Order: sequence, then C-alpha cells, then structure tokens
Amino acid sequence: MFYYHWKGQKVRTRSRISSRFIAIISSRLWIGLCLALTFAGYVYGLSVGSIKAYGDAFMQSQLVSVMTADFFVLTWLSYSVMTKERIASRPYLLLCFIPVAGPFLILLLLPRQDVREEKL
Repeated sequence: MFYYHWKGQKVRTRSRISSRFIAIISSRLWIGLCLALTFAGYVYGLSVGSIKAYGDAFMQSQLVSVMTADFFVLTWLSYSVMTKERIASRPYLLLCFIPVAGPFLILLLLPRQDVREEKL
C-alpha cells in the first residue's frame, strides 16, 4: 500500500479491461446498485449485530482484530486515492470516511465527464 501511495507519475499503458466493462462499472446504475447493497448491509448489521459480541470477538480472535485494522486502513486509503487521483474536491472528501458508502456517494455526486476523464 505504501508503494501505491508514494509512487511517482502514472505511466499510461494500454488497458487489458474492455471499454464496455469499464462503461458498465462506471455507470450510475451500477454505482447506485452498489450503494443500495451497502446501505442494506448497514441496516442488516445495525439491526442484527451486537456491539458486545463484536467486542468479545475482537478480544478473542486475531482474525477479527486484523480485519478491523484492515477496515480502517482501507477507509484511509479511499481518502488517499480520491485526493491523489484528483477524483473529488474538498467538500466531497469528507465522504470518504463513511466506510464503503462514501466513495460510492462521491462517484454518484460528481459530474460524469470528470469521472470518465480521470479513469480513461
């Protein structure tokens, strides 16, 4: 991850991913579907989950503690990518700290031309 964050200039290479696939995953419909599934996961976790059970699992299981650390690092990395790649500007950057849903919200709120120019 540190290599990604501190690497130099981006070298333009030919993409091995088809432009049709890129168009599908960058469409507002796909991003909206991912955002809806994220919110469904939030609702399920808040209604069925238990903070006490999570705390017990965090203290007893190395897997849960490592996954929690990964979660926070990936949340920070989403902020880092959005700033380094200049995908989002200042008012939108705080949305990156909403785990998973924040980057989807940014991609939905940004004008479509900006997102495609940065990615292609």
